[in-house]
Amino acid sequence: MDNNENKNKIGNTGPQSDTSDGYMQISSSGRALRPTPRRTLPSEGGVKKAPADNPKAARVSKAGAKHAAVRKTPMKKTEVHKVPPKGVEYSFTNSGLFNNSEITQNAAIQERNMKRAEDKRANGGERGAEPVRKQVGARADSTKVMPTVTQKKQARGGVSAGMRRDMPMNSRPAPSNTKATPAVSSKTKTMDAVKAEKSGRIKYPPRPWENKFAAMNSITRAIVYIAAVLVSSIILSVIVITNCNDIFAFVKSDEQISITIEEGTDLPTLAKQLKKLGVISHKNTFKMYIKYRGKDSDSYTPGTYTVSPSMNYDQIISAITPKVERESVVITIPEGFTVDDIIELFLTKFPDTTRQRFVEVIQNYDFDTYWFIKELPKTTDKIYRLEGYLFPDTYYFYTDMNEETIISKLLDNFEKKYTDTYKTRADQLGYTTDQVVTLASIVQAEGKEKIVTVTNDEESMSYVDYGLISSVFSNRMGIGMKLQSDATAAYAVEMELAHAGNGNSYNLNVYTKPGEYNLAEYTKADYQNPYNTYYVSKFPPGGICNPGLNAISFALWPDSSQYLYFVSDSSGTTHFTKSLDEHYAMVKEIQ
Repeated sequence: MDNNENKNKIGNTGPQSDTSDGYMQISSSGRALRPTPRRTLPSEGGVKKAPADNPKAARVSKAGAKHAAVRKTPMKKTEVHKVPPKGVEYSFTNSGLFNNSEITQNAAIQERNMKRAEDKRANGGERGAEPVRKQVGARADSTKVMPTVTQKKQARGGVSAGMRRDMPMNSRPAPSNTKATPAVSSKTKTMDAVKAEKSGRIKYPPRPWENKFAAMNSITRAIVYIAAVLVSSIILSVIVITNCNDIFAFVKSDEQISITIEEGTDLPTLAKQLKKLGVISHKNTFKMYIKYRGKDSDSYTPGTYTVSPSMNYDQIISAITPKVERESVVITIPEGFTVDDIIELFLTKFPDTTRQRFVEVIQNYDFDTYWFIKELPKTTDKIYRLEGYLFPDTYYFYTDMNEETIISKLLDNFEKKYTDTYKTRADQLGYTTDQVVTLASIVQAEGKEKIVTVTNDEESMSYVDYGLISSVFSNRMGIGMKLQSDATAAYAVEMELAHAGNGNSYNLNVYTKPGEYNLAEYTKADYQNPYNTYYVSKFPPGGICNPGLNAISFALWPDSSQYLYFVSDSSGTTHFTKSLDEHYAMVKEIQ
């Protein structure tokens, strides 16, 4: 069609008839416009349209009656469009007037997209790739296809986009709820197609062979692992059971077998010999067990012995060990014995012991497991570290005991006898355990326990000097007086004479029984020995003997008296006085 004719048609803006005469209006954007039909009012009967060129004509009913003219609905004022620019070609179709360049562009886009899709399918088929499932509405080649210009202007309800835009809102066709499904390649099925074919069940492609082999390998590895665990458990159980049966002889023969042990037979040789005779089944187990029990030896006692497989390992070692009867000895340590006295007593009962070893144990052996040893004061003036703690009592020993075992047994007895009651009383008096032991040793050395029995069926009673002697020392310390005990001076003199000592220097490994000496010469303040209580103000450095339990008790709980002095006569009777004058008079009387 000639463009001039189009221009003439476009310039006519008057009302037109419903019946299209093949001409369309064109907007400024180049879109074709459909004329808007004129709206009429309904009547009682049938309604006929008045001709478009005669708006004043009256409507006629079926009965032929004429009606008054109906007011016309004003037609929407159309826009005067500009003429399209030159050089743009348009095509007129039944659907309207379209730009030829847009049509060409749409065709090119579609041809390009289809070519891409075909290329992808061809390449994928060459590689043997598995077709990819896509959702409904997706292209088979998964290539996003850009909408063409024509698709953008797709009609809705048979009305083009341009005409739909110019129509009133209440007259526009409703949008379709059904979306067009693009064509799908025959080689690729959508999910809807698969669901339709398999009644809703989704089928995935078969698993690759390598995945099947991998799953099979996993199951095989699990089976192999379980089998290995079971086999290992069975083997380990058999080993444990057989070894335990050999060690403890749960189920073994009671056959009596004679074995001869030669001179110099050690543990490996003995194990080899027992296995060869069938007494044991595992020689390495036997060696490890005997070493663990501490019964191994570099040379077992030679001889011929009788053993049996029904014996456990301990019984086998006992059977090849000669029975030695241990000789026992009973020793009574009197109360008031000094360390030198106790050592001399042990040397006569234990021939395998030495004085030097006893002194070393008493002075330096680690007895820190005893709480009272830990509390001992650190002093160099003390002659014997354990003087006062070797508890006097009656003991049962084996003659093959060593020095450490013997001394430990005496310390065990002291720990047992010195109970918490004594500890509490010492704390009340402000004494340490070592001070209590030292004071008790002085009471023990000074006093005598004398029991007087009344005959003629009268009541028996005991009189003990320990209580009164302890009260004298307690009264002296109460008024700030020195202890002035002759027993402490005598102990110092005897230590010097017995060990060729001088002051606090003694050779304890050498012992000579002290002879006669004049004690009066040493009971003076000018005898400067730390054990001389006429010289020191209070307690000596340590005990002067090993007191018994009675002396310890009276040292903590002395009798109540006002005595400050005491003296003993030749019969051993002790006389107590309250003043120094009375004491001198009593001494003169005794002499």
